[in-house]
Amino acid sequence: MNYKCSGILVVLIFLSSCELLPKLTQVAPESDVNVINEWQSCVWKKVDVVKTQECDIRFWLEYWTSLEAMDWSQRKSILASLSNQNVDVLRKIILSQGQDTPYQDRLRAQIWAESLMPKLSKVMHKFMLVAIYRPSLERLEMESALVTMSKTNSRYVADIEQQKQLLSEQAEKIQQLLNIEASLIQGEQGASQ
Repeated sequence: MNYKCSGILVVLIFLSSCELLPKLTQVAPESDVNVINEWQSCVWKKVDVVKTQECDIRFWLEYWTSLEAMDWSQRKSILASLSNQNVDVLRKIILSQGQDTPYQDRLRAQIWAESLMPKLSKVMHKFMLVAIYRPSLERLEMESALVTMSKTNSRYVADIEQQKQLLSEQAEKIQQLLNIEASLIQGEQGASQ
């Protein structure tokens, strides 16, 4: 009797655990699939791109990393050959992200990014903000602050040099007056004797 009860109990537990398994496997992968599908979605809101590779975010990440070894002059020559189509504007933005990109070109890329972001998918818009737009904006602000500080320091140095020059001229005039006074005193002392 005990064997029958324990056997029935084992079968019931086994069946109920089998019933739970499909529920567990359905919950976890569904969220993973959503994340994967989101990243596999197109970079653009509206797909007007002929090449499907230019729709894939991996293409753009690989494009970005391929530019790492190029200096600004090489990237600038590529940039000059690009059009104003969305795909080329995204290329221009990425080309302008190198460490050696001049201030004005980085600023131009910020303007391009602002105009392009509404055309990007939700995921790519977030990526553009976090990976490109905000870091570049912070760098522009820092460079601007450094230039302003440099100009201010240059003005202070010029003011200090001007003050030194004025003090030197005044010291010279005082010395001349002291010399005149000394000669007058000597002249009075010689006349009084």
